[in-house]
Amino acid sequence: MSDPIIFEFPLTQSYRHFLRLEAAFKHFEQLLTLNHRAANQACLLNLINILEFLSRVEIKSEVIKELEYQTSHYQKLKQNPAVDTAKLDKFLQQLKKLHQWAISYRGRLGDDLREQPLLKNILSKQSIHTGAAACDSPELARFCQLENEKAQSHLISWYQLFDGLKTSINVILRLTRELSVFQVASALLGDYLIEKPNPGNTLLRIQLTANEELFPEVSAGKHRISIHFFSLNDGLDRIKCRQPIDFKYATCGWKE
Repeated sequence: MSDPIIFEFPLTQSYRHFLRLEAAFKHFEQLLTLNHRAANQACLLNLINILEFLSRVEIKSEVIKELEYQTSHYQKLKQNPAVDTAKLDKFLQQLKKLHQWAISYRGRLGDDLREQPLLKNILSKQSIHTGAAACDSPELARFCQLENEKAQSHLISWYQLFDGLKTSINVILRLTRELSVFQVASALLGDYLIEKPNPGNTLLRIQLTANEELFPEVSAGKHRISIHFFSLNDGLDRIKCRQPIDFKYATCGWKE
């Protein structure tokens, strides 16, 4: 039996940013395993995209706030006699270290990497996203001709500068996902409505079986969350589902 597919939708802007960065970090790591010059170029441009994203979003304050919410939640568990306090204290120490890293980081996240000469040069090229031609960035073209081992050594050292941010986001999302309590639901005509959602929810997770070839689209507001199901035809056109769809969903969040 195929594993179910889980689609995740942020219910706050902060979680949208966390999910985007998580996807970008995973993409970089997948590309790095390919051990190919073209993959090295894609890795480098992936780093550029992350840096540009961090220049537009105040991700540091969002990480700090979310770590504080989660720390507060786990602090309250100390009052529960059924909780292993030794394990809880160890876990709270990890959250405290991540929080301390975030508040002590000077400047915008990624500033140290933006000053790396090669990356700084590429960031200044406005046309780089439409094609990495040598005429636009000879430095990038030369980097892509380096021996694979040497190029990857540079890429890994640059990527490691994101370790604190990556670990923080991984912990935040993992703990939020662990709050998932899936409910069985049925979208009678391919549509489903969640009335009066908890305003503290930050993430919606929708579980479908792998062989259904369906995907959901979500519209979320303060008073309701609308879920609509679609499929793709052979021409990859989006087709609205008009039949009953059985699925599971979970809403997750830390705020009351």
